[in-house]
Amino acid sequence: MKRARFMFASVLVLQLIVLPGAFADSSDAPVQPVTPTTAEQYLERGISRLNAQAPISAIEDMDQAILLSANDARAYLLRAYARDKVTAVIRPGAGKFETYEFVGQCLPRSSSNRNCVRWEQSISDYSQVLNLSTDVRLQLKARIGRGNARYRYGDRDSALADLDEAIRLDPENAFAYFSRGRVRSNRDGEGVRRDWQKAAELYRIQGDFASADDLQQALNGGRLL
Repeated sequence: MKRARFMFASVLVLQLIVLPGAFADSSDAPVQPVTPTTAEQYLERGISRLNAQAPISAIEDMDQAILLSANDARAYLLRAYARDKVTAVIRPGAGKFETYEFVGQCLPRSSSNRNCVRWEQSISDYSQVLNLSTDVRLQLKARIGRGNARYRYGDRDSALADLDEAIRLDPENAFAYFSRGRVRSNRDGEGVRRDWQKAAELYRIQGDFASADDLQQALNGGRLL
């Protein structure tokens, strides 16, 4: 089940529709050459850099956007996405859902563990989104992102709470069910099965047959994460 294992970073970015009238599908957009002067311009260049696989540069752009507009939840969301990409390694030649493989969970948890620091930063940014915005779309993305980040950080209970809320916000979100099933792995086999069955059903309804087939094969073969 290779594709489903590496969905997190790529799917979050592919679902990035947070700027008005743009970036719903900007994976081929070139990096913006113009030096930004406004928060919105930094956001735009940051997204281009994120899609150009330059997450560290994207973080720098989001830092500047936040300096210019400290209450813009979109900048925190984008910075969290970029931080998540930094905490991953690229798999050369991979397919749509195989672009990133996370370095690992924050275990053992300590201030000297670089993975711990990175996930803490992501969690903090996602939390800022939830504090600053009442937009349901941003709330949903932040809940899913923070749930996955908390899982990697080793805080499964909080991760489950976030993903439960994400599913409450959008009961038809296949990725939320997939993510919750992954968090439940090694603890609640029946819960994993229910969530992944639901995710596979939703992916199929939504036309993502590859992800649906991957999940179904994993379930049929008992290969739970």
